[in-house]
Amino acid sequence: EMEVEHAENGRIAVEMFSRHEAGYYALLPDLRARLADPAWRKASWLMLLFALAGAAATVAALTSTPWHLASRLLPSRVHPLLSRLQTAFTFPRRNPRAAAIATLLSLANLLLLAAACHALSLALSLTIPWPQWLAIFPVITVLSAIPLTPGGLGIREALFVALLAPLGIPAAPALALSLLNYLAGTFWSLFGAALFVLPR
Repeated sequence: EMEVEHAENGRIAVEMFSRHEAGYYALLPDLRARLADPAWRKASWLMLLFALAGAAATVAALTSTPWHLASRLLPSRVHPLLSRLQTAFTFPRRNPRAAAIATLLSLANLLLLAAACHALSLALSLTIPWPQWLAIFPVITVLSAIPLTPGGLGIREALFVALLAPLGIPAAPALALSLLNYLAGTFWSLFGAALFVLPR
């Protein structure tokens, strides 16, 4: 005889599974069940926003149509800024070798930053699987780089809370992890600041 229990979300399913002895099996929730969870739904929208922004940046880098359209729609005083942006975005097409090297170095840097922040999460006794963290951390890094607040403060913290909630991480530890990550980055940047101000 088989008894079936229903869990409202993945976190509850994990708690139910951990309370039972051997012989208790858990089925992962399907996509509809995940999207019914407000935390998963919010995280999914943020992931979708990140994917759309990446697709838009790719189109802008490979074609000139968006720039011509923007120059027609926007006032002439912003055309110099548009020209500089177009030069930056079309750099990979004009210098593929240099762009490939820069991309590899950027990926290596992102992996090291993700590993450092993951180490901070372990110090806070937070259980965040590495594959999920590799999916979450780049989204937080890119979206918090949007210049809306000084240093991305507030935006980064909201993203940590929203994207870690589906993994069962409460808001307070997620906020603490975000602030620790910011303080760690600020601390290491002091070495670069010292090298910048020292006489050469």
